[in-house]
Amino acid sequence: MPCAMPCARRFATWRVVLKSCARYPLLVTLGLLVSTLLTGCNGSSSSSGTSTTVASITITAASSSIAVGGTSQFSAVAKNSSGTTLSGVTFTWKSSSTGVATISSDGLATGVLAGTTSITASSGGVTSSAVTLTITPGSLATITVTGASASIEAGATDQFTAVGKDSAGDTISGLTFAWASSATGVATIDGTGLATAVSAGTTYITASSGSVTSSQATLTVTPVPTVVTGTVAKGAAIAGATVSLTDSLGATGTAATASDGTYSITTTGFTPPFLVQVSTSGGNLYSVSADALNTTTINVHPYTDLIVRSWYGAQGVPADTAFSSASSYPAPAPASVTVIGSAVSGLAQLWLTNAGVDTSKFNLISTAFTAGSGSGLD
Repeated sequence: MPCAMPCARRFATWRVVLKSCARYPLLVTLGLLVSTLLTGCNGSSSSSGTSTTVASITITAASSSIAVGGTSQFSAVAKNSSGTTLSGVTFTWKSSSTGVATISSDGLATGVLAGTTSITASSGGVTSSAVTLTITPGSLATITVTGASASIEAGATDQFTAVGKDSAGDTISGLTFAWASSATGVATIDGTGLATAVSAGTTYITASSGSVTSSQATLTVTPVPTVVTGTVAKGAAIAGATVSLTDSLGATGTAATASDGTYSITTTGFTPPFLVQVSTSGGNLYSVSADALNTTTINVHPYTDLIVRSWYGAQGVPADTAFSSASSYPAPAPASVTVIGSAVSGLAQLWLTNAGVDTSKFNLISTAFTAGSGSGLD
């Protein structure tokens, strides 16, 4: 049992008791027994002494989850081996990840970055069990908007995405954004961030949530490329031939025919009508626009060659000369081509009819056909 008094004091008491042995023998005997039971040299009596040695520490938090920049007060309770709470104990606090949350000497934790950290308190070589503290993103501070492409053609779509972050740079999930296009005549954008190009120009896309609006993302809409396509044939598809196109101002474009005689030349920025020349081992074949469109079909075959040579022949100019000097000898206007084309169709009327071609619906220049099929115009 704990000692009720220091050893020196106890020895002095024994001397007084011994002197009284002769006068009060029974009283002294009882006193010695009580003193022996209640007194020891190394402690205090259980009636008045308590161990101050820390045996366990328990910690609690005002909140186990806080936002970035928020705080949570932790408290600790120390007990001895008997389970008695000890007062006046000084604790050392620790956060396992100070990049997520810090904790002061008095147990006040502060959120730094979204994540989790473990908080402990220690004293006298004893450390508490850890308590997990979760740090959630703070309030929305910025929104960043990006598009799949910065430039799309009219009629095409572009998916935009938005990311919201707090002041610490942590991404905030679950946000709903309101999308806007500064020029809806250029491109519109729906509630999911899908932009649809309307016409050539530039617009600025933004996303907002609450009172926060993103910086602008530029979206450029370009015109749909114009293109001239057609089939080159002379009894059969002419493959690997060079097709040259010139506009009324002398601008040119070239392409090679595929195995089925087809070709494609981009004419964006060109001025119709167009004159087309195909170089073959048997000489040049010509064709011409049947309309004034930048995107059109211009087939090349002996009938179209006859139309072009007939028109230039009437002007006293060889087709080869006219093609090499298109600005001086521009292609005939669509109306003139229609007249000459009708005359050529009339000359071949019987053959075309026998081949199943309805000349009232089939244009020798602009109606698509398949070379090598052995039917129709072919």
